[in-house]
Amino acid sequence: MWRDELVGLLVAYTMMLLRYPSLARSVMVLRPTGRRYLRLVETILGLLKIGGATVRQAAWGVDILLQQATASAAEHGTRNGSAEADAEQEALERALHGAPADDYPHIAWASGELFAGTGEERLRWGFTTLINGLTG
Repeated sequence: MWRDELVGLLVAYTMMLLRYPSLARSVMVLRPTGRRYLRLVETILGLLKIGGATVRQAAWGVDILLQQATASAAEHGTRNGSAEADAEQEALERALHGAPADDYPHIAWASGELFAGTGEERLRWGFTTLINGLTG
């Protein structure tokens, strides 16, 4: 199915960027123009077209999908595995889980899901949600 193929492509692209955090950061500010990047854009456009997206939805969708992939990789790629990042994550989790329900009822309501799932599960969910919005 085209949607699964597109999500898989975007996840693979993000995972590649995660392995090269400096590349992910540079893609945030520089526009790649190489043949492989053009092939990536071509493939995304084609899959969105198959999924029924209008030309505008597909063209603008490429931006938001690749921004999501790049931003995720830039954020997590530089933080993965560092003791400082792990400590920050643990502090955030403690703060959110320990937030008084009377003061933060929405955090209490969502506390079981705020950190649920693996990184890849959350990535797939995010891409699927964006794609569903693009193709309605």
